[in-house]
Amino acid sequence: KASISSLRVYLHEGNNTMHFDDTMATMDVFGGDSAESFFVGQMFNDQRNETYCVSTEDPIETTLTTKGYLSDGCSHPVTINGGYGDDFFDILRNKCILDLNGESGDDEFTVRSFIAVIDSSGQLVYNDTGNMMLKGGSTECEGQNDCADGGDDQFNLVNPGEDFPDY
Repeated sequence: KASISSLRVYLHEGNNTMHFDDTMATMDVFGGDSAESFFVGQMFNDQRNETYCVSTEDPIETTLTTKGYLSDGCSHPVTINGGYGDDFFDILRNKCILDLNGESGDDEFTVRSFIAVIDSSGQLVYNDTGNMMLKGGSTECEGQNDCADGGDDQFNLVNPGEDFPDY
């Protein structure tokens, strides 16, 4: 039986888009010279099942949230390097260590949060997430949880918030 322990993806010419619903191994992604878009986690209106032409053997799990069914995004460590160009990173969920490096260009990072509703008693249960590090340019930034640094180029971090107010 074959297995994958790590995977490297190199994006070259053109404006590329890459989606992550989950990962089976450690991944390193290298953007090219153009504007790249990276989406980690995806929201579905309903459960992923045969009704929607998804195999029952598909290993991607989802969690019911107040907005729909949210995929895990990643279960194994992922590093995404944007490369040159104005890159866009949209993070809905990460269950892994996720390193996002904008590198050169004016990059935008959107990090979203959702509330899971999975308890049989009707209690709200908060999603478990992995640590995340964001780097917009060449400057180093290290943190235990979320970390962002704009580096030499324009850097924009957006956090739309969640359904309920902060207390």
